[in-house]
Amino acid sequence: MGHYRRYLPSSLTAALEGNGFELAHLRWMNLLGIPGWVVNGRVLGKRSLPPLQLKLFDAVAPALARVEARLPLPVGMNLFAVASRRERP
Repeated sequence: MGHYRRYLPSSLTAALEGNGFELAHLRWMNLLGIPGWVVNGRVLGKRSLPPLQLKLFDAVAPALARVEARLPLPVGMNLFAVASRRERP
């Protein structure tokens, strides 16, 4: 909701590397946010999250992040990338 670009791992890698970055780590995050996004954005057509849902998500997000950090996710709502600028010759 409110995003202008969506990336797949291959397109984010290409964008980073094409702009002089070296990718160190790439992983999916926020698997459990997908159902909320589908219901709110696709089914109900909302452009922002209802305050109560946002408050609930904020309350459980730290615990979910700790669990997701230990598991390789097959998909998610967000891609997390760690990259560094390549040194120029």
